[in-house]
Amino acid sequence: MAVILFSKNESLLDKIEEMACNVNVRAIYKAREFSELEFILSRSLTGLNKDESNKKSEYEIDFIVIDLEDHVDKVMEFRNDIKRHPYFHEVPMIFLNTRNDSLNNFVLGADHLVNGSLHRDEIINKMKMARRQSRLTRKLREDTNVLNYLKYSTHATMLVIILDSRGRIIYANDRFCQISGYSFEELSDKDFQVTNKGVYSESYYMRVYQTLKNGEIWNSQWKHIGKKGHVFWTDTNILPLADEYGREVYVSFSLDITTQKEREMQLDSQLELAQKIQETLMPVSFVNEQISFRHFYKASKKLSGDLCAWYQAGSNRYNVILIDVMGHGVPSSLITMGIRSLLPGLMTRVSNPIKIMDRLERFVNEMRNSDTLTPFYFTGICMTIDFETKQIHYVNAGHPQALLSVDEEIYELSSDYFPAGLVQQDYKLKSFSFNAPGKVVMYTDGLFENAGITIAEGILKLKESMSNRAISIISELKEEWAQSEDHLLDDICIVEIDLFDQ
Repeated sequence: MAVILFSKNESLLDKIEEMACNVNVRAIYKAREFSELEFILSRSLTGLNKDESNKKSEYEIDFIVIDLEDHVDKVMEFRNDIKRHPYFHEVPMIFLNTRNDSLNNFVLGADHLVNGSLHRDEIINKMKMARRQSRLTRKLREDTNVLNYLKYSTHATMLVIILDSRGRIIYANDRFCQISGYSFEELSDKDFQVTNKGVYSESYYMRVYQTLKNGEIWNSQWKHIGKKGHVFWTDTNILPLADEYGREVYVSFSLDITTQKEREMQLDSQLELAQKIQETLMPVSFVNEQISFRHFYKASKKLSGDLCAWYQAGSNRYNVILIDVMGHGVPSSLITMGIRSLLPGLMTRVSNPIKIMDRLERFVNEMRNSDTLTPFYFTGICMTIDFETKQIHYVNAGHPQALLSVDEEIYELSSDYFPAGLVQQDYKLKSFSFNAPGKVVMYTDGLFENAGITIAEGILKLKESMSNRAISIISELKEEWAQSEDHLLDDICIVEIDLFDQ
């Protein structure tokens, strides 16, 4: 902001300028003649009318300091002209009287008057008071304009209420009354919690009040109970402002989002049902004299793109698969459930991981969107464990390497292929011989992503756990993640397979 200093005394003008530098103003304009003073005001007015937002602060006048000297009448004439001007009538004026006689600021009409010796500290304090007065006045004018806009320009769409400093309703527009079912007479002087009393805790409302008392805007979605017991929802902003009398008020303006919230709640209900269905499709633990299968699963959202399954494909053969579909939530879960529907018939009849992976890859390619040609893809590892030949055959399509622990050694079942569905590829079978007892661990990359470690770091930790055969990796994970309320970055699925010595 800017200040104007006027004195015919060059030395005094320099002293006043030095004092003004202590008041944190952006620009200082000096005048030695009344014609210069009028020119500065004219320039300020021109700048304000241009409304150059980046320079506006240079033109807005915080206060004017005038040395009376021997031209009191001329100053009074200037003062009267200023106070009649729509732009400058609220600008505080400080009069400096260095003459022997003492003048009365009431007679002069000055906002601030310094008589006699010009003490530096006194003048600086007067400047600070004038600056504060100017900015409070400007804020009051801006707040009043905002207040009037909110009251009279938003009736068609906005729900507007105005609260006094106690949080009591002093204004409610027709839209708020219509949706809440209350008349203004019923709302007047009521606590603003009247439509959501009991919905939120007292500590919640205290946070709202404290935010507003700090001069900050509060924003949230609020649930309300109308007069007839009906529920409605609003997206609400509350602003701390001042009315035309300078009194503290809080203006709440809201959009009715009831229809949107009802749709969201209906969708949430449907997603919860879909989540339960998806969870029932995950396999149950399996154990016999040859092998045991267990898994741990946790979705990052209500629905997941991770899938695991195992089936017995003969008296001594078992097929197991772990898949991580691209993305999260509904789209990936739909692909997952589609794949899941193929597995019972496919994995109980076929004991070749290549044929199983080829069939699943054809399925996701068939689901390609014909308009956008956007491919769906997944990473996955499919494995056949054959106790008759004591071999494990597998195909890994872009998936993190599984781990096989046998004969005191841990082997990585890594991938040489892209994720399934990205490109056409010819899979080759990889095989390992095993002697029980042994253990196989398969997992999706969410296991390490949520822990904030790399796959390489995670594999080292898994190998340490696998080297201690007394440790159940699934039990460890359930203890670590099952009760966690932290938001997961990705879905987690891990399969633990124990191979028994017969």
